[in-house]
Amino acid sequence: MTPGTWAALKWGGIALAVALLFFWVRGLGYDAGQAAGVALGDRDRAQLSARLATAQSDAAACGATLGRVNQETARAIREADARAAAGASAAAQAAAAARDAQEEAARASGALTAAKRLPTCRAQLEMPLCDDIPLL
Repeated sequence: MTPGTWAALKWGGIALAVALLFFWVRGLGYDAGQAAGVALGDRDRAQLSARLATAQSDAAACGATLGRVNQETARAIREADARAAAGASAAAQAAAAARDAQEEAARASGALTAAKRLPTCRAQLEMPLCDDIPLL
């Protein structure tokens, strides 16, 4: 073996050792980075899972509240419809009572007019009454 070959092998071995050391250290760093990335991903996933659980709980509460609001609204609408029907019925009864009262007033007016045509009734209607008796 010549000294030049020996030097080349020596430097080649050193270069190989340095290359192996470089890849070994880089591999350790990659593994550490990968582990750190996995840990960071797990932490983020746990946080997102907790936020998702909170959001689902909030959504369920909102849904329940909305259901109660819808039930109360439907009940209030039914009650308002019932009151409107009762009001319409009362208005119809009031209109019928007003018609009856007008008919009664017309009959009374007709009877008074007929009574004024008879001389005896007319004389009695024109008589002054006692001032002490109040007219109803």
